Amino acid sequence: MLCDRISKSRVWTVCLGLVLLAGCFPEDTLDWSADGRVGLLRSGSKLFLVDGGSGALTPVPAEDVGPWPDMASDGSRIAFSEECRYETLEEGLKALPPSQAKMIAVYAQNL
Repeated sequence: MLCDRISKSRVWTVCLGLVLLAGCFPEDTLDWSADGRVGLLRSGSKLFLVDGGSGALTPVPAEDVGPWPDMASDGSRIAFSEECRYETLEEGLKALPPSQAKMIAVYAQNL
């Protein structure tokens, strides 16, 4: 009985530690295209393209970039999320495509 309690408490401790570690996102990331000609740097909430030859940075016009931006392996395209805050649900729904706004409005009504 005592061994079961000790084992369970250790399992819960390890699980809690893993959850806390998983919640930590790196602030800065740097990914390179397969040929190394272009990189994608996320520093804080800003995003930059990096020239692989010169190291020159070109800012991407985005604010509050989310974690884990990504780049196509050939460096031709990038994908990232950008945080936008609105005062009301109605303002936020106007910024979305109609199909997404309708889906969210239904879920919000149900809540």
